[in-house]
Amino acid sequence: MNAHLPRLLRTLPVAWLLLGLIGCGPGVGGTGTGAVPDPAAFGASPASVCTAPFAPALQCPAGAGAPGTADALQGTAMVRFADIATGGNVSASIDGNVVQFGARCRALEFTGSWGVAAGDGRFFGNLALGSGIPLLPATLVVGIAGTTGLDLQVTLLDAAGGALLGPVTLQRVAEPVANPAACP
Repeated sequence: MNAHLPRLLRTLPVAWLLLGLIGCGPGVGGTGTGAVPDPAAFGASPASVCTAPFAPALQCPAGAGAPGTADALQGTAMVRFADIATGGNVSASIDGNVVQFGARCRALEFTGSWGVAAGDGRFFGNLALGSGIPLLPATLVVGIAGTTGLDLQVTLLDAAGGALLGPVTLQRVAEPVANPAACP
């Protein structure tokens, strides 16, 4: 029998545990998208989401995003959105200047920070396409949908600017959608 086999058998459970933790992402119950990326890594300047055209749909405190102040990078209180009209399978939550975006039926999860590059604001971040697949750089473009100013239109783009999902219209919701529609 090989002399290294008993040591190998002892280390396999530890290796499986470590692989499992890596796949879970940051912390307990993580999204798998890792730490929130800095927009500067994409050539963008970090900015307050409260300066975005869709800021009326958020819960920004007075003075948030004011240039040259301590509040210049202050973001919104937590707000949630979902595609209620089409079943609630796509959702986003924005807290501070960070978005957590997911398309349940497509197994897409994106985490990004608001930033501005060449006058164009968007969320810059990482896309997870399922467990075990490396993170990919991506951006989430957000605009106003409808006439109320409270609905968002979002499009998820790959690093080259190609559309991965969207545009999708998201309505503001108080809580995550409890029973999303079955996937097509």
